[in-house]
Amino acid sequence: MLKNNNFIPKQSIAKIEEIRELEQPLTEAEIEKRIADSYNFELDSYSNIDSPKPYGPMYRAGASSSQKAKRSPKSNYYNFLCKCGYDNKFDSFSGFLTHIEDSHQIRNLNFPQILGQRNGSRWEIKFYWGLSCQCGHKFSSSLCNADLRISNKQIELVRKYRLQCLKCKNYAKFDKEGLLNKFLEERVKQKLIYSYYKRKFAQFENERDGEKELEGHKQELCEKCKSLGRYCGEQLPRFRK
Repeated sequence: MLKNNNFIPKQSIAKIEEIRELEQPLTEAEIEKRIADSYNFELDSYSNIDSPKPYGPMYRAGASSSQKAKRSPKSNYYNFLCKCGYDNKFDSFSGFLTHIEDSHQIRNLNFPQILGQRNGSRWEIKFYWGLSCQCGHKFSSSLCNADLRISNKQIELVRKYRLQCLKCKNYAKFDKEGLLNKFLEERVKQKLIYSYYKRKFAQFENERDGEKELEGHKQELCEKCKSLGRYCGEQLPRFRK
C-alpha cells in the first residue's frame, strides 16, 4: 500500500499516460506523416459540385519522404503537398506554384477568372495544425476542419471547427490564427487549380478509403464530429450552390 494515500486508480494512470503521450514533441517524420494524413482525409469539391466522387488522396501513399524539405520558420503546419506525389512538401504556396509551373507547365494563373467561375461554391478543408489550451496543454490534430466559400470573387472563411482539450475539456485555440486563415485561403486556391486544370491532374486521382479512421482522433472532443453526429473523416455530403 502506498503511503500518504497516494493510490492512483488504473483508469487515472491510463489517462495520465494518454496525456503524457500527446505532450511528447514530434519528430520530423511524425510531423510529415500527420501532414500527409490531413491531405489523405481531405474531401475536394472539384469541377462538378454535384458529383458524388470524392477526389484524393492528394498525397500518394507510395511517395517517398526520404528527401526533406526545409522546415518553414513560420510554422511546422504551414505546408503544401502536390497530388502528383512529388517527394517534398512546400513551406509556402509560392513554392507549390513554382512546382506546378516547372513540373506541370501551369503558368500565368488568372485567379480572378478562376474565382469568378466558381462564385457561390463552398469548400470543406481538412488540415493539420497545432492548438493551445488555457490550461497550458498543447496538442495537434491531422483532422482539423474548416468551411470556406467563394463570394464576389473573394474567398471567405465561414467557420473553423474547434477541438476540446483532452486534459480539461475546454475548447482550445488554434495557434497563429492569422497564419492559419491565410493557409486555408491558399488551400482553397490550390483546390481551384486542380479543378481548373483537372485534365492535367486526372492521372493522379484516386478513390479515398472512406472506412479508414485517423488513429487517435476523438469524436467526443471534435466540434465537427459532434455537429455531424459521426466521425468527421467519413465521406461527407457535398456542399451545393
